[in-house]
Amino acid sequence: LIMPLLKDDSKFKYFFLRSFARWLMVFLFWGRVKVIGRENVPADGKLIIYANHKSKFDPGFVTQAIHRPHGYAVKSDLKEYPITKQIVESMRSFYIFREDNRETLKSLLYGIKMAEQGFAYVIFPEGGTMYRDQDKITEVRPGSFKIAERAQTDILPVSIIGSNFRKRKRC
Repeated sequence: LIMPLLKDDSKFKYFFLRSFARWLMVFLFWGRVKVIGRENVPADGKLIIYANHKSKFDPGFVTQAIHRPHGYAVKSDLKEYPITKQIVESMRSFYIFREDNRETLKSLLYGIKMAEQGFAYVIFPEGGTMYRDQDKITEVRPGSFKIAERAQTDILPVSIIGSNFRKRKRC
Protein backbone atom coordinates (compact mmCIF):
# COMPACT_ATOMS: atom_id res chain seq x y z
CA LEU A 1 0.00 0.00 0.00
CA ILE A 2 0.90 3.64 -0.36
CA MET A 3 0.30 4.52 3.31
CA PRO A 4 3.85 4.04 4.66
CA LEU A 5 5.19 6.34 1.93
CA LEU A 6 3.08 9.31 3.01
CA LYS A 7 3.96 11.64 5.87
CA ASP A 8 2.11 11.16 9.15
CA ASP A 9 0.33 14.49 8.80
CA SER A 10 -0.35 14.21 5.06
CA LYS A 11 -3.79 15.59 4.21
CA PHE A 12 -3.82 13.33 1.16
CA LYS A 13 -3.45 10.26 3.39
CA TYR A 14 -6.56 11.12 5.38
CA PHE A 15 -8.46 12.17 2.26
CA PHE A 16 -7.57 8.79 0.74
CA LEU A 17 -8.66 6.94 3.89
CA ARG A 18 -11.97 8.83 4.03
CA SER A 19 -12.59 8.14 0.35
CA PHE A 20 -11.70 4.47 0.74
CA ALA A 21 -14.01 4.16 3.76
CA ARG A 22 -16.81 5.83 1.81
CA TRP A 23 -16.27 3.52 -1.15
CA LEU A 24 -16.41 0.46 1.11
CA MET A 25 -19.59 1.61 2.81
CA VAL A 26 -21.44 2.68 -0.33
CA PHE A 27 -20.43 0.02 -2.84
CA LEU A 28 -19.86 -3.03 -0.69
CA PHE A 29 -22.22 -2.56 2.25
CA TRP A 30 -24.79 -0.12 0.87
CA GLY A 31 -24.28 2.15 3.84
CA ARG A 32 -24.71 5.89 3.68
CA VAL A 33 -23.42 8.33 6.25
CA LYS A 34 -25.46 11.33 7.27
CA VAL A 35 -23.46 13.60 9.55
CA ILE A 36 -25.29 16.03 11.79
CA GLY A 37 -23.17 18.61 13.60
CA ARG A 38 -19.91 18.35 11.63
CA GLU A 39 -19.41 22.05 12.34
CA ASN A 40 -18.89 21.11 16.00
CA VAL A 41 -15.71 19.15 15.21
CA PRO A 42 -12.71 21.40 15.94
CA ALA A 43 -10.32 21.69 12.98
CA ASP A 44 -7.31 21.48 15.28
CA GLY A 45 -6.34 21.25 18.92
CA LYS A 46 -6.36 18.44 21.45
CA LEU A 47 -9.37 16.19 20.92
CA ILE A 48 -10.59 12.73 21.88
CA ILE A 49 -13.72 11.46 20.13
CA TYR A 50 -15.83 8.95 22.03
CA ALA A 51 -18.36 6.95 19.99
CA ASN A 52 -20.65 4.00 20.52
CA HIS A 53 -19.53 0.77 18.83
CA LYS A 54 -22.23 -1.53 17.48
CA SER A 55 -20.71 -2.94 14.28
CA LYS A 56 -17.36 -3.71 12.69
CA PHE A 57 -18.06 -0.89 10.22
CA ASP A 58 -18.19 1.91 12.82
CA PRO A 59 -14.55 3.01 12.28
CA GLY A 60 -15.36 3.46 8.58
CA PHE A 61 -18.37 5.61 9.43
CA VAL A 62 -16.36 7.76 11.84
CA THR A 63 -13.48 8.11 9.36
CA GLN A 64 -15.95 9.46 6.79
CA ALA A 65 -17.42 11.93 9.26
CA ILE A 66 -14.27 13.39 10.87
CA HIS A 67 -12.41 15.62 8.44
CA ARG A 68 -9.17 15.96 10.33
CA PRO A 69 -6.29 13.54 10.89
CA HIS A 70 -7.16 11.04 13.61
CA GLY A 71 -6.24 7.62 14.87
CA TYR A 72 -7.98 4.92 16.86
CA ALA A 73 -7.58 2.88 20.01
CA VAL A 74 -7.52 -0.54 18.35
CA LYS A 75 -7.65 -4.04 19.80
CA SER A 76 -4.32 -5.81 19.35
CA ASP A 77 -5.92 -8.73 17.48
CA LEU A 78 -6.00 -6.54 14.36
CA LYS A 79 -2.18 -6.67 14.17
CA GLU A 80 -2.58 -10.17 12.75
CA TYR A 81 -4.03 -8.87 9.46
CA PRO A 82 -1.30 -7.21 7.33
CA ILE A 83 -3.51 -4.70 5.48
CA THR A 84 -5.40 -3.69 8.62
CA LYS A 85 -2.13 -3.38 10.54
CA GLN A 86 -0.66 -1.12 7.86
CA ILE A 87 -3.72 1.15 7.80
CA VAL A 88 -3.98 1.30 11.59
CA GLU A 89 -0.31 2.10 12.08
CA SER A 90 -0.24 4.66 9.27
CA MET A 91 -3.04 6.51 11.10
CA ARG A 92 -0.84 6.72 14.25
CA SER A 93 -3.34 4.58 16.12
CA PHE A 94 -2.39 2.67 19.24
CA TYR A 95 -3.21 -0.86 20.34
CA ILE A 96 -5.09 -2.12 23.37
CA PHE A 97 -3.71 -5.47 24.54
CA ARG A 98 -6.48 -7.06 26.56
CA GLU A 99 -4.24 -9.83 27.86
CA ASP A 100 -1.15 -7.70 28.61
CA ASN A 101 -1.58 -4.64 30.82
CA ARG A 102 2.09 -3.69 30.51
CA GLU A 103 1.95 -3.48 26.71
CA THR A 104 -1.34 -1.60 26.92
CA LEU A 105 0.26 0.94 29.27
CA LYS A 106 3.14 1.52 26.82
CA SER A 107 0.64 1.97 24.03
CA LEU A 108 -1.54 4.32 26.10
CA LEU A 109 1.48 6.47 26.94
CA TYR A 110 2.11 6.86 23.20
CA GLY A 111 -1.54 7.84 22.71
CA ILE A 112 -1.36 10.38 25.56
CA LYS A 113 1.83 11.89 24.12
CA MET A 114 0.26 12.24 20.67
CA ALA A 115 -2.98 13.67 22.11
CA GLU A 116 -0.98 16.26 24.08
CA GLN A 117 0.57 17.34 20.78
CA GLY A 118 -2.89 17.92 19.28
CA PHE A 119 -3.51 14.64 17.45
CA ALA A 120 -7.12 13.46 17.60
CA TYR A 121 -8.12 9.94 18.59
CA VAL A 122 -11.34 7.98 18.31
CA ILE A 123 -12.09 5.69 21.23
CA PHE A 124 -14.97 3.26 21.51
CA PRO A 125 -15.40 3.19 25.30
CA GLU A 126 -17.50 0.03 25.22
CA GLY A 127 -14.39 -1.87 24.18
CA GLY A 128 -16.03 -3.82 21.37
CA THR A 129 -19.22 -4.43 19.45
CA MET A 130 -21.39 -5.47 22.36
CA TYR A 131 -25.05 -4.77 23.02
CA ARG A 132 -25.86 -4.58 19.33
CA ASP A 133 -29.60 -4.39 19.94
CA GLN A 134 -29.27 -0.77 21.19
CA ASP A 135 -27.66 2.24 19.52
CA LYS A 136 -26.76 3.94 22.80
CA ILE A 137 -23.62 3.32 24.86
CA THR A 138 -24.56 0.89 27.60
CA GLU A 139 -21.43 -0.15 29.49
CA VAL A 140 -18.11 1.69 29.46
CA ARG A 141 -14.78 -0.02 30.08
CA PRO A 142 -12.79 1.21 33.05
CA GLY A 143 -10.01 3.55 31.98
CA SER A 144 -11.52 4.51 28.64
CA PHE A 145 -11.44 8.20 29.57
CA LYS A 146 -7.87 8.17 30.95
CA ILE A 147 -6.30 9.51 27.75
CA ALA A 148 -8.57 12.55 27.64
CA GLU A 149 -8.03 13.12 31.35
CA ARG A 150 -4.24 12.78 31.28
CA ALA A 151 -3.73 14.72 28.04
CA GLN A 152 -6.32 17.33 29.08
CA THR A 153 -8.08 17.20 25.73
CA ASP A 154 -11.49 18.31 24.63
CA ILE A 155 -14.03 15.47 24.39
CA LEU A 156 -16.35 15.09 21.43
CA PRO A 157 -19.18 12.58 21.96
CA VAL A 158 -20.35 10.91 18.75
CA SER A 159 -23.43 8.77 18.31
CA ILE A 160 -23.54 6.27 15.47
CA ILE A 161 -27.13 5.32 14.76
CA GLY A 162 -28.20 2.42 12.57
CA SER A 163 -24.79 0.89 11.86
CA ASN A 164 -25.84 -2.55 13.00
CA PHE A 165 -26.67 -4.17 9.66
CA ARG A 166 -27.44 -7.47 11.36
CA LYS A 167 -30.18 -5.81 13.41
CA ARG A 168 -31.70 -4.10 10.35
CA LYS A 169 -31.85 -7.33 8.34
CA ARG A 170 -34.00 -8.99 11.01
CA CYS A 171 -36.67 -6.30 10.83
